[in-house]
Amino acid sequence: MRKAIITLCLIIGLAGCVDSSVSVVKDGTIAGYEGTTVGQAFEGTFTSPKWESTTSGKGYTTVCFTGVISQQTHSAFISKYIRSYDFVNNAMMSGGADLARKVDRKIIFMQRALQQCYGEDVLKEKILPLLDFWREARTEEERNARYKAYLSEILDSYFVMLSTEYWPTGEPVQFCWTLSKDKKNFEIESFSSPSWAKFRMTYNQVLQTIYTQ
Repeated sequence: MRKAIITLCLIIGLAGCVDSSVSVVKDGTIAGYEGTTVGQAFEGTFTSPKWESTTSGKGYTTVCFTGVISQQTHSAFISKYIRSYDFVNNAMMSGGADLARKVDRKIIFMQRALQQCYGEDVLKEKILPLLDFWREARTEEERNARYKAYLSEILDSYFVMLSTEYWPTGEPVQFCWTLSKDKKNFEIESFSSPSWAKFRMTYNQVLQTIYTQ
């Protein structure tokens, strides 16, 4: 009997340790993603999840989540962007006189992504010289061969970038939300991860990946 009473006291004590401020965020939902709680979405996306709350001297309460990008999350993110790679690669394999027109928008997107990731150097040293070389071709045969070399370089660089730089496995992440005065609502205060900063990802873009993978 005494053992049962002690066990009951321990359970009650542990229940009392639950951070109510954390629960506001963890058990809450984000506008546009009401189908699941923040806790379920974030803990299902990132490994090593940890929740903490702090209250400033002015009475503001902040709830922060930290975690690590999992292999599953990395793969899910890559699958969305590999479509551009596949489209250009298939078009290049098919060839045709209108190849440049077919892939123009995709190539511009890839070049911008590479520039965001590696800076201007990758364009100046590896890609733009090939583009100039293509433009200097004198025959149609030369133009086709040189344009495919230009596309191949972009595709190779883009694939490596996706595999190693976009939402890389093992990279730490952090989200912090500020609670309203009555602690019934919350709004994003900050979010961070090296790769998100590198590619200038917005909060909404990050949420889309978290909730739609």
